[in-house]
Amino acid sequence: MAEEIEIRLPGSSERTDPDIARAAENALAWDVWVPKDRIKVIVERGWVTLEGEVDWLYQKGGAENAVRHLTGVRGVTNQITIKPRVTPGEIRKKIEAAFQRNANLDAKNVKVSTYGSKVTLSGSVHSWVEREQAELAAWAAPGVSHVENNVVIKI
Repeated sequence: MAEEIEIRLPGSSERTDPDIARAAENALAWDVWVPKDRIKVIVERGWVTLEGEVDWLYQKGGAENAVRHLTGVRGVTNQITIKPRVTPGEIRKKIEAAFQRNANLDAKNVKVSTYGSKVTLSGSVHSWVEREQAELAAWAAPGVSHVENNVVIKI
């Protein structure tokens, strides 16, 4: 069973789709974390759809956050993709180098596999903190769009 739900905004919050699109484009232009020239804004009945490609996960999230609370916005669909400007081998090397720099992580038992911009971590660590640090290091590498953390905690 599907139910049609329509969101109605108070009269002072109603805006036309072109007004919302213009406001969203301005919000993206003012956000220093978002590459404004690489994101397209589409607005239909107050619903904002973001499309385009960025280098980092934080840019994708930043774009959504920049437009989510604009007056008249009923919702956001974030279809921005993370497109790496590095090869999978470079991604793996950057993650492994980050592991070596992290004093909280015993990296010798963590394996990094890459497929395009997707990273899979496997192996074992001694604590939840180490497991989380490994995942954070993977997300911090340029071009990563997905991290699957299969690292187990060995006590």
